[in-house]
Amino acid sequence: MKINVKSSIEDLAIFGGEPLFSKILHVGRPNIMNRAGVISRINQAMDRNWLSNDGPLVQELEKRFADFLQVKHCIAVTNATFGLQLAAKALNVTGEVIIPSFTFIGTAHAMAWIGLKIAFFDVLAGNHTINPEEVAAKISKNTGAIVGVHLWGNACEIDALQKTADRFDVPLIFDAAHAIGSTYKKQRLGGFGNVSVFSLHATKAINSLEGGLVTTNDDALAEKIRLLRSYGFADEDQVAMLGINTKMNEFSAAMGITNPMPLT
Repeated sequence: MKINVKSSIEDLAIFGGEPLFSKILHVGRPNIMNRAGVISRINQAMDRNWLSNDGPLVQELEKRFADFLQVKHCIAVTNATFGLQLAAKALNVTGEVIIPSFTFIGTAHAMAWIGLKIAFFDVLAGNHTINPEEVAAKISKNTGAIVGVHLWGNACEIDALQKTADRFDVPLIFDAAHAIGSTYKKQRLGGFGNVSVFSLHATKAINSLEGGLVTTNDDALAEKIRLLRSYGFADEDQVAMLGINTKMNEFSAAMGITNPMPLT
């Protein structure tokens, strides 16, 4: 095996050096382990002629994840970006939101897209999550919410962030896109703060083709998020509030349920 030693900047491929790999290496690739199982569940959905609108596969996925993440409520949505927006809307967030300066761009886009201002805060060198001391020192009267990101599956300093959120009476939202199955003080992430949002994107370890999960232990908040994700429909003929369409479909749920993981 040829070993290509890089000893200077000029040796790096970006500066004209020889690449280490013949093909581009992707950070993540779709995890497709049980094709027959996915197709079987998709066929069942087609036989039922129930492809969306809170179908049985979506309900099963929500129940399994709620049990796995040890939370009362799990709401399946089309993606984590929408999940963050639903969380902010349900919590009536206004003004500025505090987010870490080092995160996937979707965290900031989700908040900015619904008209919120972004206040970037520094991260800790040890695990790349938001610095709770800076949040405590620089939070302002304009702050509408704190958004902590469990980056690379590393949990934020949850207790410190919660203490500041309580002191200033602002919601605490967790972007847990990277963190399904991660823990904080031996408890799985998902039930901390007001609400957490997970990603089931195709490149995640557990994927539903494209999808997301919103989790909370707050009954009223969960009910509101469920209304918001489906045009505010309280029943077939009654619209209780302004909402949008961000429901997960049955095919995505089929993939999410069939992933090789502790849910099966």
